[in-house]
Amino acid sequence: MDALVCIRNAVTHNDGDLSKNRDKKSASIVTAANLPGVTLDGTVVKLDAPFLDFVRVGTLAVRNYHGEF
Repeated sequence: MDALVCIRNAVTHNDGDLSKNRDKKSASIVTAANLPGVTLDGTVVKLDAPFLDFVRVGTLAVRNYHGEF
């Protein structure tokens, strides 16, 4: 989930550049997470279709864990 926060912040606020996030460990967090559909070009995040499926399933899992279904 930390990697998703880093990606969201980079895409929303910093033109996809993880190095511009407040958390200076963002690039290493995203790299370590090895999420499907996420690649880095230097510190710039590139997202492909498998990423959206991963986010959808992850969101459903968290909501299920918290009893929202």
